[in-house]
Amino acid sequence: LASMLHGKAVARAIRAHILTESALTTLLIKYLIPTNNDMDQGNSIRNGLDSSIMLNDIDVEEIKRIHMYNLSDINTNMNANVFQKLEIALEELKIYLSTHYKTANFWLQQMKYVNIVRNFIRASRTGDWHLYFITLGQMINLFDATGDRNYAKSAHLYLQIMQQLPESHSWL
Repeated sequence: LASMLHGKAVARAIRAHILTESALTTLLIKYLIPTNNDMDQGNSIRNGLDSSIMLNDIDVEEIKRIHMYNLSDINTNMNANVFQKLEIALEELKIYLSTHYKTANFWLQQMKYVNIVRNFIRASRTGDWHLYFITLGQMINLFDATGDRNYAKSAHLYLQIMQQLPESHSWL
């Protein structure tokens, strides 16, 4: 275990977590898609959800069309509405699952933490300082939870100093 997170193993571990999070998100989206199969496993979960958040056939076809043709212009009204509805539906499903199923709650927490790490990596690579500080603030809780008190204290101090930077060094 001591050599598990050294060198390339870190990249592999992060990649494995990201792939797991993607697979779990795919499973969650499948619960939001209407089916005609009465014997479907997801019916008990679908019955517990508000039917207004479920995706209809038109939404599903629009998402398939965007994915199939790899349309990068998601700023059109139709595309934005579909993705906004999908995001709201996913959040409602996550809330429902986390309150009714303990195992689902564990996996949803794992997805949340992987998303924090993913955003931190994105912010570091793109130089997005605003996202960097937001995710670093979220990571302080992770440092505390994993027992890395020194990382938590250092990250907290670093955030305080960097937030005061515009006032203390306005010329930057």
